[in-house]
Amino acid sequence: MIICSCNVLSDHDVRRVMTAAASQPHTASDLYGCLGCSAQCGRCARTIKRIMDEALSASSCCCRKTGLPPAPMIRAGDLCTGSSSWSASRHRGNRSARKPGSTGPNWGSPSG
Repeated sequence: MIICSCNVLSDHDVRRVMTAAASQPHTASDLYGCLGCSAQCGRCARTIKRIMDEALSASSCCCRKTGLPPAPMIRAGDLCTGSSSWSASRHRGNRSARKPGSTGPNWGSPSG
């Protein structure tokens, strides 16, 4: 479901960042940074915060069940280096943007 119309972000995008990151972002601003965009109107902030809280709660339950210590904390900006240009182009409305180095039909050919 789309939760941010301004940046075309879905709940799946938020959950993906929360599960894929070595250390989870703790604010909506951190999360936006990982996705290569920033808040615009702010109407999605409560929903994003709710999804983030659910993910943080689920990860702390896992730590209690396994007996393992929580992962060490790092800055959110350290999580997403290297992919921001693809992510930013995707969230500017270019749904057909490919990750750097990917190929497709007529990609880079003289006729395409």
